[in-house]
Order: sequence, then structure tokens, then C-alpha cells
Amino acid sequence: MPSSDTGGFAASQIWIVVLALACQACGWNPLASKEEYVRRGRQFAEQGRYPDATLQYRKALQKDASYGEAYLRYGQLLEKTNNPAEAFQTLSKAADLMPASEEAKVELGNLSITGLLASPARPPKYYQTAVKMSDELLARNPNAFDGLRLKGLLAIADRHENEAIEYLRKASQAKPDRLDVVTMLVQTLLANNQANEAESAARSALASVKSYGLLYDTLYGYYMSVNRAADAEQLMKSKVANNPKEPFYVIQLADFYWGQKKPALVDALLSDLVAKSQQYPKAAMDAGDFYRRVGKRDEAIALYQKGLESDRANRKDYLKRIVQVRIEQSRLDEAAAAADTILKEFPDDLEALGSRADLRMATGSPAEIQKALEEFNALVKKAPDNNEFRFSLARALRQTGKEAQARAALAEILRRDPNNRNALREIADLEIRNRKPNEALQYADRLIALDPNNIGTRLVRTAAWALLGRQPEVRAELRRMMAERSDLAEPALQMATLEMDQKNYAEAERIYQRLRTPGKFDIRPLRGLVAVYQAQGQARKALDLVQQEARRTTDVQVRSLLAITAAQAG
Repeated sequence: MPSSDTGGFAASQIWIVVLALACQACGWNPLASKEEYVRRGRQFAEQGRYPDATLQYRKALQKDASYGEAYLRYGQLLEKTNNPAEAFQTLSKAADLMPASEEAKVELGNLSITGLLASPARPPKYYQTAVKMSDELLARNPNAFDGLRLKGLLAIADRHENEAIEYLRKASQAKPDRLDVVTMLVQTLLANNQANEAESAARSALASVKSYGLLYDTLYGYYMSVNRAADAEQLMKSKVANNPKEPFYVIQLADFYWGQKKPALVDALLSDLVAKSQQYPKAAMDAGDFYRRVGKRDEAIALYQKGLESDRANRKDYLKRIVQVRIEQSRLDEAAAAADTILKEFPDDLEALGSRADLRMATGSPAEIQKALEEFNALVKKAPDNNEFRFSLARALRQTGKEAQARAALAEILRRDPNNRNALREIADLEIRNRKPNEALQYADRLIALDPNNIGTRLVRTAAWALLGRQPEVRAELRRMMAERSDLAEPALQMATLEMDQKNYAEAERIYQRLRTPGKFDIRPLRGLVAVYQAQGQARKALDLVQQEARRTTDVQVRSLLAITAAQAG
């Protein structure tokens, strides 16, 4: 028999093996080398197991606090998981510890230039680091692609366009397949009024690499800005043909045709897309979303209904869209039926609960709006990171007169997402209604920077201009928008408001009458006509108009307007 000492030794050895196996199972081994920790960390990172990868990198640094490779890989992970400040510190350490590593310099330089260009404050640490990394890369190799690219972006930040063009052109020559650099070159050439060179560079790149959407969009934007619609059309058709697996590009071409007032081409294009449902399962949804966006809601509903039958995997999404469109059409019974179907099939779905609260809001009933407010509050508590619920809560708060709380909810959205367009637009509207045009204009300018061609964004700005007394600018911009999108009511409604402010009552009445489209009820023109008549002392005429409308519909908004108009008429 073995002695007790020998048995104890054997048992301890067994337990060490067991412990080692258990540690390996959870990704940690006290006997592993620093290189092994980094290897495992990279493996976990590739699998999306970021907490496990973090643990491995930290274990490597516990082994050796001066191990540059661990800092490099950990910094890359921090950047991927959206921790730029910590990533900057970690990658700076990697570059210091590995002065010969080109990869460390490139990673740190790219992070620095991204931080520089993303911040209006232009943090000096990012600028200085980007300069240093680009200098070191080019000192080693004067034709280093990454060094030239960084120098080009630094020149753009400094607004030295000619210098930027020189560096970006050299970077593009070093790596012709990097179309992101070609796109920046084209954009800079256009900004520097070198349109022929920009077009030539774009065409040349797209001839060899046909899948880079942003370069198509840059050239398309130029064509449209100089009224070369035929060239823009051919470019977008090429984009669609060269990228047959991208249905979004078909929608972009449909947008072009719609803007050119060619609805027949839009219908043919989208009909063909929907016919390829086996190739594009969500084609009916994409086409329906397009029609909804341009105001053709009946066509959108027809496609959503079609999608319910052909795309069962996305049934819930189609039902939700049907609810929203029916709310927009004030067809609340049909919206309620679709919402009931969702909740019957998906009783715990938060978005479905949100749709029900939206439906309560749409009724206009104070009791229902109060219930919606309570439901949105509950949804925000259940899903605090969902900015859509928080936005709906803000709108419900505004409906119930709680503007301070609404502003706080919108501010919280912007804290979480500074570029949230819905929140920016809503808070700008809040400031406009409180007659704070300077504050509203600040939000409007942020919106314009994000989306300069968006009609809703431009309308926020014109409303702020109007409060500031800049009527000539307002009139000119509204005319441009009405010419661009004659199908949209919003620019015309704002123009009618401008005419009212300037006491051009006949013109305001003409606009409101034109906007009263049969079969497509929108209460805003009716409200406008009531205001026109009341401003001219014609209270009886205003009341007669609303009474006629009330005989045709049971819409709660009309009933409310009738009560108010009757009270004002005595």
C-alpha cells in the first residue's frame, strides 16, 4: 500500500489537474503564458465573447504589464465595444511599448482622426496624436497608404483642400481598391470646384469596383446639384444593375423617379421588386415603406397585406406597420383590429404594447391619452434604452400639457443619442411653440447638418426663421420645397401660415382649399380655413364649414374643433 504521504501527493496532483481543466473550461489557466492569453483573447473577440476576451487580455497584462501586444489587442476590443476614451489610452500605451509596430500606429492614428473629425471641439490630444502617427508612418515609408490617408484627413480638418487632395490622391494610388479614400478625394475635389477631376476619379474607380454605394451617392448628389438628371438616372440604374442583391438601391432609384414626377416608372420598378419575393423576402415591406413615406398609404397597406401572406417570418412587423398607417389615416377601428391581432399572437411584445399606446394617443380622448401616458411610462421602465418609447412618452407628456417633463425626456434621448433626429425635431418644435426662436434654430441647424435635404428638417428651420422675422428667406425656401415636393402638404401649410401672418387672407384661403383632398382627410387645412375666417370676423362662416365636415365624419378631432368654433362664435 502506498504511504499516506504518497497518497496525499497523488490526491493533490489530481486536484491540480481538475482545477486546471475547470479553469480551461472558463477560459483561464494559471499556468498559461501571456502569449496564450492574448491568443485566447483574440479568439473570444472573433466569436463576439467580449467579456471573456477582456478577461484574457487583463490576465496577459497581469503576467507582464509591459506587454505591448496585449495593449494593442485590448485597445482594438475597446474600440469595437464603443469605449473610445479608454481605447485611446490603451492604444497609446501599445504604440509607446512597440515603437516598431506599424499596426499600433495605424490603429491609434485612425482612432485619433475619428475622434478629431467627430468633435466640433477638435480635442488637441487627438490632433497631436494623429499628426505624430502620420509623421512616423511616412518617415518609415514615404508612400505608406495609412500615413498618406491620415495626412489627407488632417488637411481636411484644417480646411487645406489642395493639400488634402494631394495626399488623398497619393493614398489612392497606393491602394486603388480603397474606395473610401477615393470617395473622400471626390468629395474634396467637388468642394474645391474641381468637378471634372472629381467625376473622372469617381467614374474610374466605379469601373473597377462596382459595389461601393457611397461613391455612387456622392457622384449622384453632384449630378442632381447641377441639374444633370439624365446622368443621375443612368448612374442609379448602373448601381442597381451592378448590385443585384441590394434591394435598397432599387428604392433609391424609385426615390429618384418620384422626385422627377414619374410615378409610372416608380410603380413598375417596385412591382418588379415585389415580384421577386423569393429573392427578396422583405420586398413587399420595403416597397410598402416607400409608398407610406411618399404619402400613398393605401398602396402601402396593400403591400403590407401582401407581405402578411408571403412573408410569414415577418408577420409581426407587417401588422405593426398596418397599425401605424391606419392611425395616420384616422381609420382607428382598423388600426385597433390590427393591434388586437398583434397582442393576441404576441402578448408580451413591447413594440406591440407601444403600438396600442400610440393608438390611444390617436383617439384624441383625454382619458385614452392619460392611459397612453401611463403605458409609455411603463414601457420606458421596462426598456430604458429604447429611445422610441422615450420619444413617444415625450409626445404624450406634451399632449397632456407637461412640457417641462417632455423637454426632460427629449433631453435624455439626446444625451444617449446626440444625433437623434426625432428628438431634435420635437424639441425644436417645442421651442418654436414657446416662441424661443434662437433655441429652436440651434436644434434646427443640428438637424440640417445631419440631413440637409430633408423637408421636415428644413421646415423646422423656416419656422424658426419666421419667428425671427426673416420672412423673405422663409418665403424663398418654402417655394423651393413646394417645387421639389408638390405631393407634400407641410411646406404649403407653412406657406399658408406665413400668408396669414402677413394678412394675405385670400392667398392663405386658396392654399388651404387646395390642400383639402377628397378621400384623404387631414384636419390641418380645415383648422387653417377656420382661422382665416375668424381672422376676418367671419365666425359664422367658420362654424358652418366645421358643421358641414362634422356631418361627414365622426372624427374626434373634428368634433373637438366644432365645439371650440361654436364657443368662439357665441
